[in-house]
Amino acid sequence: MVNYLCFVVIWIGKMINRTTFDNGFWLIALSIILGLAFDLMMPLGVAVAVVYVIPTLMTYNCKSDTSTYITTVIGIVLTGVGLLMSPEGGEQWKVLANRLLAVMAMISVAFVIIKIKHKKALLLVQTRLAKEAEDKAHRASMAKSRFLSSMSHELRTPLNSILGFSQLLQSDDELNEDQLESVNFIYDSGHTLLNLVSNVLEFSELQDSIIRHQLSEFNIDELIFDVINQHTRLADSKGVTFNVDKLRANPTKTVHSEPQVISLVITAMINNAVQYNRDNGTVTISSFIGDDHCRITIRDTGVGIEQKYDKDIFQPFLRLGMESSAVAGMGLALSKAKVLIESLNGSIGFIREQDGSTFFLEIPY
Repeated sequence: MVNYLCFVVIWIGKMINRTTFDNGFWLIALSIILGLAFDLMMPLGVAVAVVYVIPTLMTYNCKSDTSTYITTVIGIVLTGVGLLMSPEGGEQWKVLANRLLAVMAMISVAFVIIKIKHKKALLLVQTRLAKEAEDKAHRASMAKSRFLSSMSHELRTPLNSILGFSQLLQSDDELNEDQLESVNFIYDSGHTLLNLVSNVLEFSELQDSIIRHQLSEFNIDELIFDVINQHTRLADSKGVTFNVDKLRANPTKTVHSEPQVISLVITAMINNAVQYNRDNGTVTISSFIGDDHCRITIRDTGVGIEQKYDKDIFQPFLRLGMESSAVAGMGLALSKAKVLIESLNGSIGFIREQDGSTFFLEIPY
């Protein structure tokens, strides 16, 4: 019997050496040998062949599927060896049933482990691809930022020259009416282009930097009215009126936040409400005090936003079907507002109306 045992141990060693068990080689080999020794010492009627499931389970941490296959095959072979070499005992049909159940358990465990290994390998590949894509996107973002930063001076310098000389020409008394109109057109176009370039550069900097704030208490109503006053001229040019009855109806509200950032966000919202409104339209502004936030609502009577653009409202460089409109822009105002307000743990949202759009802003106290 000792000769048989030595033969089995040598065969196990040869089988194990033909595959890769990573760092668990000796532990798995030891568990197989101990299981065999235990099996050979027990009577046949005892279902000890289940101990060969343990080495199969231990292959879970081995990278290769082959290690699981080899260990399972060894366990099945040793189950037969134990049947032939174990001490007598028990009814024959019980012995065979126990051994068959042990074999089925090993095969089932091996199948599950291999499936899990495949899923882990697939997940690792997907994680690696996602990391590579993230790194690629980060490199692209950094390259974009470097490009915009280097182009900032190159773009602003000629534009400032155009604006400067246009202003000089505007003050020239020798220009006739047509010439002055052309100069005014050059100045307005240059100013619009400069604003577009500045918005792109500012938005790029916002995306790539950590925004730091200096919080303070301020009156939100006064801030809103200051923004409205800044847009009076633009509103008058389109015949748009501001309805602030609901805003005045509520008591004065004081919030603890970053006034400059809130002013920029409300400016973007009111500017859009005026520019994309219909002629002689209305912009209604109201506010509401919640348990832990102040909600500001700005409703316009413009053409509204089509439902198909719902997911793109706050995406940068998207005009939401207004590309051919007379309003100049690059689709950055709402995207910039979203980045800014979320940096203060606030939120911005949109509600579709039958005749226009409603945007709301929630500022945490």
